[in-house]
Amino acid sequence: IDLRSLMLGSEGGLGIIVSAVIKILPLPECKEYESVILPSFQDGLHFMKDVAAMRQFKPASVRLVDNAQFRLGQVLKGEEKGFVSSVTYNMMKLAVSSIYNLKKDSAVSVFITFE
Repeated sequence: IDLRSLMLGSEGGLGIIVSAVIKILPLPECKEYESVILPSFQDGLHFMKDVAAMRQFKPASVRLVDNAQFRLGQVLKGEEKGFVSSVTYNMMKLAVSSIYNLKKDSAVSVFITFE
């Protein structure tokens, strides 16, 4: 057995750590979260590239969520409670999806964290 190829081929999972450096950063004073809904995964990729190219816009994290994860998140969020809230939520969802041409089977989301 070639141990070197075994350790490298397992992406280092079977390797031995002989030294490590730990960098401790102070906790941020506050965290802000934003999300953007986009029509397709390709639009999400373009958005991510545009964010990376911006010099004055430095988010701590930018995460693109594909359609399957986006829909799962919508299901797990649960139903709106109360008749008025439910009707208002469904009307807003319909208006946003028709104005921005969002399709249920292709919409994606980008989650942005600022610190």
